[in-house]
Amino acid sequence: MPSFVTPGPIRVSLKLSQGTVRITANTSAETFVEVTPTKAGSDADRKAAEQTRVEFSDGELLIRSARQRSVFGGSGSVEVTVALPAGSRVSGDCEMVALQAKGGLDSCEFTTEYGEVRLERAGRVQLDSGLGDIEVDDITGGASVRAGSGAIRLGTVAGPLTVNSSNGAIRVQEVTGPLTAASANGHVAVDVAHTDVTARVSKGDIRVGEAVRGRMELITSAGEIEVGVRRPATAWLDVRTRDKTGTVHNSLGDAETFDRSGADLEVHALTSSGDVLVHHA
Repeated sequence: MPSFVTPGPIRVSLKLSQGTVRITANTSAETFVEVTPTKAGSDADRKAAEQTRVEFSDGELLIRSARQRSVFGGSGSVEVTVALPAGSRVSGDCEMVALQAKGGLDSCEFTTEYGEVRLERAGRVQLDSGLGDIEVDDITGGASVRAGSGAIRLGTVAGPLTVNSSNGAIRVQEVTGPLTAASANGHVAVDVAHTDVTARVSKGDIRVGEAVRGRMELITSAGEIEVGVRRPATAWLDVRTRDKTGTVHNSLGDAETFDRSGADLEVHALTSSGDVLVHHA
């Protein structure tokens, strides 16, 4: 198991073909790396593990697969385990690789063609999975997250957030900065939004459980839209449904639906097929 003296945070670069990477960020002054075959009895996996490069220089750890495609288009799969100092930066451009990270990272920029991504805590985040779910518990520096096909689940996000899923639901627990969300096929749900939200969905519902202030621009071609307004915020509403059987339900009351210039919150909501609901959070 390679180990390196690292008294402070490091940079990690991942360039892997197939497998799983598990990272633990802790208070240790050393970095440990272990590369093993995914299947102990697989010759391809064993060869892939033996040929995986692990190098450390000038504060950067490089873990790279050897290019060893077979005539059938496959390659060996490896399990990579890394223990490193908290506050490290992780970047990766991989093929069929899943990423799991426990502890706090300064940043994580990771792209995979196929694989799930699961982070516990990170500052700035940029994640892209062609096929696979993405889940992050706590983001402190803003984020850009995309899944080609897969669900996206985010906990607390401090800062701006851009999130996109072509096929899969988007769920955000709380976001303090502006949110831009898009989904071709899947619901978008935000429990608490402290400022502007722009959400566009082709097929799916849009729900903002608790809107605090700013501008909500919510559009879906087929689905229901629901907005909860946090007391004592005042709201100006521009909400419509083009569905002949759809209805607009506004339970705020005239006294709490203000003119545009004096409102804390603007709600623009349009669905082509479905209901629109606005109420107190």
